[in-house]
Amino acid sequence: MKKRAFRSLFSTAAAALMLLLLSGCEDIPFRSFLDELTKQCSREGYVLGGKFWKFGINRRKNITRINVNGSVDMCFLTDVDDGYFVEAVAVHSDGRIVIGGGFSMVGGESRNNIARIVCDGSRVESHSDVSVSADSYAFTQGTDGSVHALCIQGQEKIIIGGEFSTLGGASHSNIGRLNPDGSLDSGFTIGTDGRVLDVSLQSDGKIVIGGWFNTVGGITHGHIARLNYDGTEDTGFTIGTDDSVEAIAIQDDDKILIGGDFTLVGGSPHDRIARLNSDGTEDTGFSASVDNRVSAITVQDDGKILIGGEFTVVNGNARSNIARLNPDGSLDSGFAGSLNGPVYAIVVQSDGSLLVGGEAFEGAGGSPPYAIVRLNSDGSLDTDFALNNESEWVHAIAYHSY
Repeated sequence: MKKRAFRSLFSTAAAALMLLLLSGCEDIPFRSFLDELTKQCSREGYVLGGKFWKFGINRRKNITRINVNGSVDMCFLTDVDDGYFVEAVAVHSDGRIVIGGGFSMVGGESRNNIARIVCDGSRVESHSDVSVSADSYAFTQGTDGSVHALCIQGQEKIIIGGEFSTLGGASHSNIGRLNPDGSLDSGFTIGTDGRVLDVSLQSDGKIVIGGWFNTVGGITHGHIARLNYDGTEDTGFTIGTDDSVEAIAIQDDDKILIGGDFTLVGGSPHDRIARLNSDGTEDTGFSASVDNRVSAITVQDDGKILIGGEFTVVNGNARSNIARLNPDGSLDSGFAGSLNGPVYAIVVQSDGSLLVGGEAFEGAGGSPPYAIVRLNSDGSLDTDFALNNESEWVHAIAYHSY
């Protein structure tokens, strides 16, 4: 049996033993036990990244996976060492998981701010898994600064954005790209003069980046820019903002939603949220205003737009850190969501409910603050989702299946 297969089998067995011990029932029928294990180790769920150390009775450090029903995946055993954090998560089409943040150890292996985890979460991937030399495997050396954004391109290449000057041992200013096998893409050489906070892809493969920068490839770009698939500057994309762009979402029609802490877009007033046409020009048909930072944007299948951040007013109406807009930017008055802590991530589940990650959401009945909650489609709190956690924050939520 190959070592990799043995490790996976051992990890599953360890999870099984853990469940047996936690059950407190020494005479539990074996078939019932396996049924319970299957429930706790589904092949579909959500990977969470942040700064935390416990979910329910399960010790989970900074990275974990929950099943679709909200239970903790007992077979996801990889963690990130105490004192560090995970800020970005991206998932390959085959289920492998890329994480980025501020860390130096993942699953007991040395990894600097980026790592890739095998599909079932049992361990960190190594260079031998993808048949490249240790020297060529960029995940080993990682970056010399924090990673804030990750994105998987169509050919499984990995775009990495953050605040760093080296990637895989080579000079890269705040953005770079890895090949599918984890080696450095030496043809992707463009850089920025400040941190990259978000990366998103249009349908033609062009790359929209946002952050806190003023130049890209030495050319002036105020906090937002677009790159061609090969990483060269898209010279036709010239619009900019007067302050940070922290969230980007691409609509089905390739229009670009941006959120952050800006008040001007292309010289026109836009308070912290705006929409651009697919060519990067201002979309004058979209009008919305938020009184403080927008850190998360998610587009629903019906075209409505969920926003999260640290705000109290949206379009002149009281809204606490989460809101939903109609496609034209007007406020969806039927959405009752309200949270008393900053929102960093929003994911829509298949049934229309929302997983929301953030910081210090007040717990019920005097319980500790939560870092993740689930809302019903109308924004009301889903009280059946009782994922008690000891967390500072959850910054990334990614759908995962394998």
